[in-house]
Amino acid sequence: MNVYLFAVILLVCVFTINAVPRNKAQCISGQYKNEGCSSCRCINGKWSCISNSGRCPPSQRAKRDEFTCTPGQTFKKDCNTCTCTQDGKNAICTLKRCNVVANVTQ
Repeated sequence: MNVYLFAVILLVCVFTINAVPRNKAQCISGQYKNEGCSSCRCINGKWSCISNSGRCPPSQRAKRDEFTCTPGQTFKKDCNTCTCTQDGKNAICTLKRCNVVANVTQ
């Protein structure tokens, strides 16, 4: 009898725990929020976010070394060919994959 009563109480507890609504939904469908640089919308109780990098403050990047070249000049950089832009401050290069040969000393 005690085993039967224990089993019934255990089943009641299990069903009660599963029947109690849990707050699994993180949001209410249709809600909007901004999270960092992303826009988020609640869909079926879950947040779905997309990045809006245009709304983010510019990241702090290290400044490149000054580069100058003769406008229209072509030159080699590794296995790629580069052409100097009209302002002489940048170059446009091909993006070939270079074969790297390691120096192995024995």
